[in-house]
Amino acid sequence: MHFPFAFLGKTPEQFLFYAKSRPGGVRSVSLLTNISDVMIPIVDAVVNPAIDYDVTTSKIYYTDSKRFRIKSKGLYETTSEVFLDKGLSHSEGIAVDWSGRNLYWTDENLKVIYVTHLDHPEYKKLLINTDLENVKSIVVYPKAG
Repeated sequence: MHFPFAFLGKTPEQFLFYAKSRPGGVRSVSLLTNISDVMIPIVDAVVNPAIDYDVTTSKIYYTDSKRFRIKSKGLYETTSEVFLDKGLSHSEGIAVDWSGRNLYWTDENLKVIYVTHLDHPEYKKLLINTDLENVKSIVVYPKAG
C-alpha cells in the first residue's frame, strides 16, 4: 500500500479517513496509535461528503451532492477532478472496490445503487432499483470478492 503519511515515522497498517466540510478537507487517523495526521485539503468539499479511498492508486473519491457529481483527488495532487457527473441526483454513499477496480454509489433521490469501473466511469450500471428507502451508505469488502 502506498500511503503518503507517516505516524511516528511509520506507515500505518490500519487507518481511518474522515471528511470535514468546513474547512473542506480529509483527515486521517491511525487506528493503532490514535494520532491524527495532516489534513488533505479539498477546496470544493460540500456538507457531509461521502468518501472512500483507493489503495491501488492512492486516490480519494468523494461525493458532491450539491453539484450532482463524484470527484477524485490523488493524495499528492493539489486539485480534484470530476470523476462522474452524468446521471447523478443525490449520492450520499460511495465505496471503492480496489481489487475489482469498481466504484459503487447510492442515490437517495433515485432510490438506487450504481456501479462503474474506476478506469471507465462513462460505463455505469444500475445494480439495484427496487425502490430503496433512505439509501445513504454502502460498503464493499474487496478481499472477500
